[in-house]
Amino acid sequence: MRKLISAVTLCAMAVSMVTGFAVTASAAETINSFEGLQKAVKSGGSYILTDDIKNVTASLKLGSSNKSFELDMNGYDIEANVTKVFDLSGDLTGSIVIKNSSATESIIYTTKDYLMNLNSGKYDISNVTLKTDSGQTLLFGSSGGEVAFVMNDCKVFGATYGINVAKPNSNIEINNTNVTVTQGPAVASTAGNITINGGSYTRTEGAKNYILNLGGTSNVVLNNPTVTTTTSEGAAIQVVKGSTGTITVNGGKYSNTASSKNYVILDSTESDGATVNINNGVFNGIIQKADKNKADINVMGGTYDDDPTSYVDTTAYDVTKADSKWTVSKKQTEAKPVVTSVDGGVTNAGDGYKSAVYKVDATAHGTKNRIAVTVEGSKEGTQYKDIGTFITDSDVIFAVILIGSDDTEFPTNITAEFVD
Repeated sequence: MRKLISAVTLCAMAVSMVTGFAVTASAAETINSFEGLQKAVKSGGSYILTDDIKNVTASLKLGSSNKSFELDMNGYDIEANVTKVFDLSGDLTGSIVIKNSSATESIIYTTKDYLMNLNSGKYDISNVTLKTDSGQTLLFGSSGGEVAFVMNDCKVFGATYGINVAKPNSNIEINNTNVTVTQGPAVASTAGNITINGGSYTRTEGAKNYILNLGGTSNVVLNNPTVTTTTSEGAAIQVVKGSTGTITVNGGKYSNTASSKNYVILDSTESDGATVNINNGVFNGIIQKADKNKADINVMGGTYDDDPTSYVDTTAYDVTKADSKWTVSKKQTEAKPVVTSVDGGVTNAGDGYKSAVYKVDATAHGTKNRIAVTVEGSKEGTQYKDIGTFITDSDVIFAVILIGSDDTEFPTNITAEFVD
């Protein structure tokens, strides 16, 4: 055997063309009073706090549906004694940005319900703390137009709900945010598309302690959050009544600290065809599928305190136990080289000779160090080659070339396999 095809690297040059124009950004206006804040939200525009505002006594509303508003908390706080501090329940088409550019924590707080009531519009909330003493902190209501909501690096404290999503045409993304509630779920959903990336989700009180209460038509993706329940009647994730959506778990830690033998995922007796796909994660507790429900729970990866085999397709995935833990992983299939003929396998070499060329693609060699190629009927039999002598990371295709006289009948059965 000898090498047939050398590696060729083609590099594409990306050329960025920039047109010549200048953008002049107006400076943010300063706010230091409730009256100033109320006027700013109504008018729209860009603003920055220069003092705490502790006497919010009426809901803050945009003046029209197409207004946009940006507020830099700048390390200061907003305190209210009113329901719906930010009442953004109209059919909004503008964007709302609330951020904190300071290293000092900024808190938006109300003693009452609904810190933010969001029905439509675009939202970008970052590096702030949102807190209510009663009721819900963030509510995405069912009325109004589309919602696009992104939250980064925040803290949310709530009572009955931390984040409640009832909005069908909504896309909610929560990144690296810590949500703590006293009486209800950290996140509840009956509609919309929700993606949670990292962060922590906990509840501090209550008997039936469900942290992620997911149902309705909502589709939820969980990427590496830490979700903790503290009671024997609770669960880190509950699939609730009427659920027909999909919950996808791509890593994270889900725990019931009351006992490893209490629920970590609980499928309600009244769920109605939800799908739960678990690709990875650490689960300290029991996955419970209630007898009368229709939910489909599929475990395809992860580590478990309780045997998850009843939710595993064992024809495609392995379940192994070690040190009182069960691990689910995809079955490994043996990789093989791919042998194909070149130009029908036979070409004329001239001067009474001909050759047959076969391409061997060893791309899938993985950790294997050698390849064995067998030509049926050949006097050389099986030949072994060290992969490192003729295959690089970018060049894993080579040739088997057979040479004979014009009347030679070349064998057609050429096989290859990886060997240690």
